[in-house]
Amino acid sequence: MQPFELTRHLPGADVDLLQRYRFDLAGFLAFRDALRAGACTRAASAFQGDLQAPRPGDVAALDGTERALQERGEAALAAGQVAVVVLAGGMATRFRTAGGPTPVKATVEVAPGKSFLQFKLEDARAAGRRYGRALPFCVMGSFATLPGRNGIERHLVERGLWGGDIVLFAQRISVRLTPQGDPFGARSDGGPLPWESYTTPGHGDVFAALRETGVQSLLARAGVRVVLLSNVDNLGATVDPRLIGLFLEREEACGAAILAETVARQMADGTQVGVVVRADNRLRIVEGFRVPDGTDPARLTDAAINSFCLSLPALAQPISLEVHAVEKLVGGIRSLQGETIACEATALLPMCAVRVPREGRPGRFSEGRFYPVKSLPDLERIRGLLVPQPVRWVPSVPPYAGSPSGSSSTATSGATPAFQRNR
Repeated sequence: MQPFELTRHLPGADVDLLQRYRFDLAGFLAFRDALRAGACTRAASAFQGDLQAPRPGDVAALDGTERALQERGEAALAAGQVAVVVLAGGMATRFRTAGGPTPVKATVEVAPGKSFLQFKLEDARAAGRRYGRALPFCVMGSFATLPGRNGIERHLVERGLWGGDIVLFAQRISVRLTPQGDPFGARSDGGPLPWESYTTPGHGDVFAALRETGVQSLLARAGVRVVLLSNVDNLGATVDPRLIGLFLEREEACGAAILAETVARQMADGTQVGVVVRADNRLRIVEGFRVPDGTDPARLTDAAINSFCLSLPALAQPISLEVHAVEKLVGGIRSLQGETIACEATALLPMCAVRVPREGRPGRFSEGRFYPVKSLPDLERIRGLLVPQPVRWVPSVPPYAGSPSGSSSTATSGATPAFQRNR
């Protein structure tokens, strides 16, 4: 990709930034042309097809095999066959305080002194200590979240969290468009595009980013077979050997490449959930807000999506996800951006689903697995579950007569990861 090609199609664009973060010019132009022709798939009507689907299984009802699955998952962990991949490319727009800057979501504190990223890293490291092998902890950031004074890399270093088990890699970069298909923020004098013009192509870009940055090859050389994939703000996606064992069993029995964790969808889940449907004789997950208008809800398996176990060898094949036009308000102005959705890989790879426990009780956080944190009210509620609340004493007998009745770098790092050194 030559600089003159970029400047010809995107006057005022930061060429160095686009090249550093692997801008896909051909894909961008195809998206722009489809948008201008009215042929681009909008996010509200992405799925068409037969919507019959079986209910997911239940991790709590595994016909007496739970111990065997636990042992199989533990063996995979002890053999160094498991890696954690965290999607942390987003800015925390919904967590911004009045008048304050927009923080990087991964660095937002979900408990006193503990960020989203730290919470997930400590869980992976605890599993590594328990089973005697460091788990590779791979974080996909973006042009906006990896570098800089408030970025992910500096956050890890300054908190003393950096180590050889961490691998940072970057997703690609894209450019927002106006509803008419012109570059968002473009100036008539050809001046520089503002920072708000740049965006990321969605979490589905993880499949391309793993290959392009060499992380997929790095993990394969280290003997990794299973990848635990989740968003940085999905705190229930912890390392559970039962689920790893179940995935390996399903992979062996029926060739499953993905095991999706689900819970029964509730109205309060809003748009942060998905549904399981059937397409082309395979189960598929689409996000809740992308279910087509007019779909009979009775024909859907309602399921909120938590996280995935994926087969690393299966991810070696190119996974070309559909690009959808997603409308965003940027500074109060309408913009359109092309996004791919990670859930759509379930239309291309054989997938099975499993029900998992929802939330635990205050102070018993680990009893549940579904903790997406998408807003400030979510954050306050999760903090209440993470931090034990003071218990008010209530007398077991009536009060005495007369007493008061009272009443939360852009590619792989240069250091040799600990999970490689241990081999």
